Amino acid sequence: MLIVGGMLLLITLILGFARQDSPRSPWIVFRKLENNEIRFYRMRPDGSAVQHLYRIPKDAHEIRFSPDGRWIVYPSQSEKNRMLHRVHLDGSGRREVVEASHLILSMEWSPDSQQIVYTTLEETRVGVYTVRVADSSRQQIPGLPLFIYRSVWSPDGEWLLFGSNFEGEENLFRVRVDGSGFQAVTEGSRIDDYPDWSPDGENIIFISTRAAENGQIYRLSLADGQVRRLTSRDVNYFDLSYSPDGQWIVFIAQQLDDWKNGIYRMRPDGSDLEQLTSPDELITQPQWFPLVDLPMRVWLLAGVGVVMSGAGLRGFYA
Repeated sequence: MLIVGGMLLLITLILGFARQDSPRSPWIVFRKLENNEIRFYRMRPDGSAVQHLYRIPKDAHEIRFSPDGRWIVYPSQSEKNRMLHRVHLDGSGRREVVEASHLILSMEWSPDSQQIVYTTLEETRVGVYTVRVADSSRQQIPGLPLFIYRSVWSPDGEWLLFGSNFEGEENLFRVRVDGSGFQAVTEGSRIDDYPDWSPDGENIIFISTRAAENGQIYRLSLADGQVRRLTSRDVNYFDLSYSPDGQWIVFIAQQLDDWKNGIYRMRPDGSDLEQLTSPDELITQPQWFPLVDLPMRVWLLAGVGVVMSGAGLRGFYA
């Protein structure tokens, strides 16, 4: 027993030091169409170590990771995108979360990994719903504009943020999860879209045509309402995503001459712009793998837990 205890203590110390020294956001996952098949890859934040994630379900064409790092949710292609499924990172434990009556356009996890907000394309408008993963109970959010493609949660889980055309202006709006408190976040006669919230909840990044027809990336400070332009290149931008530690923004930049996409990253102030992938028209949806900070007592009390947790992550990354 002393030997086992000593080994577990050693593992604990090694993991503790590794967690201090390792990058806070170690992987970016992206989607690529190859040979008429959608595949998912991971890479380091500097664009190195690109690897195929072969355990992602074959019928998944869009995925979202739960913030606790345990699950993937995706709409199933085999059911015409009308079913949301949840699956472990290693591809096991697949379960239906909810069946939708219309085409599912997008989905996002809540910060506590307990709910999913999803948008469906209905006859004359879209529907926005939240569903509890534990029991599949769902609720439609009432009183929203006619068209919303994607909603993102605020870090505190109280608000949903989205871009929409409302009363003739395509701006950013937010609403509480229960449907109350609907309000404009930006105003003006231009297009504001593709928003994402900073992990501390203090800023919002988005794409706007306020100074360029093809749109540029901006950052809005919620404290004082100040808007700062972060980019100036003559390209199309989309798929913005804050890193979980708030140190980077990753996004797609599309060339206007050949329509090829590249994945880029930059600091939240617009500095340190880097191209991570070579131009490829078939690369989309870069997203950060969630930070997972397992309690140290898990490693102290359960050597089996170490093996099981490691096996799950290895299965996903292999």
